[in-house]
Amino acid sequence: MRIKKVKKRKVKIQLDHSICHLSVIPVRRQPEDQSEVVTQLLYGETCQIIKRKNNSWVKIQLDYDSYEGWVDPKQLYFITAEEHEKYSNTTAHCLEYSQAIISDDVSQPILMGSSLPHFDGMNYKLPSGKYIFSGQVLDSADLLLTPEIITKISCKYLNAPYLWGGRSPFGIDCSGFTQIVFKMLGIYLPRDAYQQAEYGETIDFVEAASIGDLAYF
Repeated sequence: MRIKKVKKRKVKIQLDHSICHLSVIPVRRQPEDQSEVVTQLLYGETCQIIKRKNNSWVKIQLDYDSYEGWVDPKQLYFITAEEHEKYSNTTAHCLEYSQAIISDDVSQPILMGSSLPHFDGMNYKLPSGKYIFSGQVLDSADLLLTPEIITKISCKYLNAPYLWGGRSPFGIDCSGFTQIVFKMLGIYLPRDAYQQAEYGETIDFVEAASIGDLAYF
């Protein structure tokens, strides 16, 4: 009997998690390049893939605030579920307006508010490798929250231009500003202003407000 050699069939594994390995990635309302930007992924932030359109677009849900939108998949770094679990809860963030990260074959800028997973004081890790970061870092796990630190972090965004859907010092909107500041301080806020207005406790009079309270109108 002659044994027939069977070709091995290639199995395509589809990964449903991703991490941002670029400085910033636009997240759009519709799967079109001309569609409005509703939010941004900053370096080191993770998301889940919830829908695909051909090979041109993927609909994502950000892990931090569950916000949804469409992204060009070429801009994402896809990871396994195990890697996603390992890198999705980061407390260390870049405190520099813009700062270069360095590895053996990469040198690129990242922006204030970017996540630095497993930061040890000089190095941090991503699924793509180990990187050196020599700038200022704010780790909310070791932070004593005071009015002074809230003011200090907020003032770092002075003169940042307004950008609808933005979350970086190169372009930011009102709710993106409050969200990213409080994220670095270890306090969760939803993405949009109407969501934030329903979060927390209501203050009846402006005279009772203190540093860190938010006003909506």
